[in-house]
Amino acid sequence: MTTAPSTISSLLSVIDTWRTHWKDTALGLGVEAGDVDCVKTLINFGAEADVLSFWMAIDKEDNEMFNVLAATGSVPKVPQLGIRLELVKKFLPDIQAIDRRAYLSRRSAYRAVGHMAVIRRLLDAGSDIDHLSVIPWGFPQTALQTAVKWCHDSLCKLLLGQGANPENRDPSLPTPLQQACEDLFIGVRDYWTQRKLIDILLTSGTNVNVPSAKMIGAETAWQIVARNGDLDLLVHLTTCGGKVCIQTLKAALSSENLMVVRFIAEKESSNERYLQQYLQHDQSLLKAAAASGNLEVVEWMIWFYTETTQAGPLDAGADVNLGSPPLLLTAMEGGLQEILDLLISRGANIEATNNHCSPLVAAIRRVWLQAVRTLLDAGANCNKHVTDLARLPLLEAVQRQSVECVRLLLWSGADPNDVRASECLGLSVSNRSTDIVHLLLLCGTDPNRTSPRSDVRPIHLALEQGLLGCDINIVKALIEWGADVNAYSAVAGYPLQMATGEARDLLLQAGADPGQLSSLLKATTEDDKLTKLQMAAGSGDAEQVRLLISSGEDVNEPAYHDGGMTALQYASVMGHFNIVHLLLEKGANINAERALINGRTALQGAAEYGRLDIVHLLLENDNQPELLPSRCSVAADFAEAQGHHVIARDLRRRSSELLE
Repeated sequence: MTTAPSTISSLLSVIDTWRTHWKDTALGLGVEAGDVDCVKTLINFGAEADVLSFWMAIDKEDNEMFNVLAATGSVPKVPQLGIRLELVKKFLPDIQAIDRRAYLSRRSAYRAVGHMAVIRRLLDAGSDIDHLSVIPWGFPQTALQTAVKWCHDSLCKLLLGQGANPENRDPSLPTPLQQACEDLFIGVRDYWTQRKLIDILLTSGTNVNVPSAKMIGAETAWQIVARNGDLDLLVHLTTCGGKVCIQTLKAALSSENLMVVRFIAEKESSNERYLQQYLQHDQSLLKAAAASGNLEVVEWMIWFYTETTQAGPLDAGADVNLGSPPLLLTAMEGGLQEILDLLISRGANIEATNNHCSPLVAAIRRVWLQAVRTLLDAGANCNKHVTDLARLPLLEAVQRQSVECVRLLLWSGADPNDVRASECLGLSVSNRSTDIVHLLLLCGTDPNRTSPRSDVRPIHLALEQGLLGCDINIVKALIEWGADVNAYSAVAGYPLQMATGEARDLLLQAGADPGQLSSLLKATTEDDKLTKLQMAAGSGDAEQVRLLISSGEDVNEPAYHDGGMTALQYASVMGHFNIVHLLLEKGANINAERALINGRTALQGAAEYGRLDIVHLLLENDNQPELLPSRCSVAADFAEAQGHHVIARDLRRRSSELLE
């Protein structure tokens, strides 16, 4: 708890006001001046020592004056005065607000001495040790409550030794033990230091079964410890006379500490009955045990379902398929084979699904081979499509590049030619997963199946250079299993046009048509990827561009598939406005296909490189207005990615206007 600076300031203001009025009295002036003889004389003539008299004597640390006041028979206001003195006087100037963590760290040097002497003097003077005195930071408290709140271990020992009642309190506040238990779990100070304070209270014989405070959210010491799942302290409270009850079990259930729940449930038969009812409708504890891989608790809870009700698990409501996510799916998180076996033996639904995932798919995602094998042996459908958004188990295994999972699925009847698994071969080829490619082909996968979103075939994907390069072994395997070496793709072209070196020789030996080759697509260096006209357009040499066009160079020569560009695309990217204008006059195709790899259309290139003038020129000369909205939208994305927000806004505006 943190006491606001305004609260402490108010306290000091009140004290100063009291002092002002109090010092108007003769006794007040005498105590303030520290004149013991004067004070004795005034007392002899009937002056009364009140709370402020004692406060001033304590504040001035005037022991002789304190003893003179105490000798009158007046009883000072309980040991709260001494504790309050330490809180306000010693630490307020440094902390400015009583923050318990800061206070405890600053108090360490004073722990052994200081306030102890003041408390003893107050007790010797006859202070009521159990008096509920008003304090500036909340409800009335006893000295022991305040000492516990501010973690004064030595003060607690002293007060308890002097007969303080650990159960005495304002009904709205927790007992000292309840307060100490609550502080244990909010981290006011380190765990074992706070446990020592709890042990001090327990050793004094405090009743651990005292009801909670009469306020919303208040709990008994038992409930506080159970809610926080501290089994060690819970056992300790039991040895000190603690009695379990339904409320304690409810608190333990909220902690999801399964060992605590088990401990409490086994202590009282009424708790067992409540737990039966709870577990019939809520699987959260069992799921937590399964997810954590805690076999002992899972076994106990399933046993508890059956033995305590003397019926089968389903009759007792122990449905291991209850709730969402299903228990078997939750057990996948724990990764413990014994729990998986136990749940399947108890009738868990091996086809249960949640969030587009089945137990088999979950096991594949974890590459948990033993679980995959167990589920398949138990009859899991390896061709089941969970939802439209989920992958088939085989496709999931290919995505994870798990050769063993793929092998298990294929041996168990997974259909590699299922239309929903059409990506399997292409994906394994793209990943360069040679072993998986061989497995899929061996099990009858069609080597000529195209991707579901394009006409690209596995042979094209195998020949892509990309980051992983061409895998000659995959190319050989595809050819051996009947891949069409003359298959044409509008996106990738002919296989022979993509191939180099040994791969090209393999294709020719397999019957690829040599006529598919062109000088453009046989490029082996960066310069070979560009025609002379394309290089001239990119360099900004307008005169050379005119000469090449007049000599018959094709202004629409296609871009090389890997990083190539048409003449118009190159000029647009490089920002040569005059050459773009010239090429358009000579019939250059604004919307020529971009390169398959790292390509850009002319509009995309101009937008990406921030040439608004070229963007406008291209839009004005585009002869396919019906396609402009989508083209503008895509180009806007390229511009925005490079921070050209003006161009992006202009393109999006045009796209919206055209759609209207």
